[in-house]
Amino acid sequence: MQHAGGPFEAMGDLARRLVVALGERSGDQLGIIAVTKGRSPSPGVPKATLFDLALGSLTVLVLALTVRGARRSRRWARRRAEWPLWRCVLRLVPHLVVPGVAAWVVGVLPVLRHNSCCCGRPRW
Repeated sequence: MQHAGGPFEAMGDLARRLVVALGERSGDQLGIIAVTKGRSPSPGVPKATLFDLALGSLTVLVLALTVRGARRSRRWARRRAEWPLWRCVLRLVPHLVVPGVAAWVVGVLPVLRHNSCCCGRPRW
């Protein structure tokens, strides 16, 4: 229902001040001021919709890759079973680096603590 004084005439002075305050604070992003001035508000970019589309696309991609991996797993396991033992051991050697460094830190560094090549105690 529209009155002669504009769309918010019937709402009263308090409601009009609230609309103006909201419009000033949000910088006309909500479109409240545009509506009161007789213009149509610009909705802007639908960020939530774009975000949902991106997440949905990633979900579909992950599901497709999961199905592809499950279908290829039997063939991969069959080929892997044919490998000789030395090849499996050789592929595990890089995984020994971190435990080797940890053993060196725990086992060798305490021995070097008071050695001349290491700082045993700070000399302040």
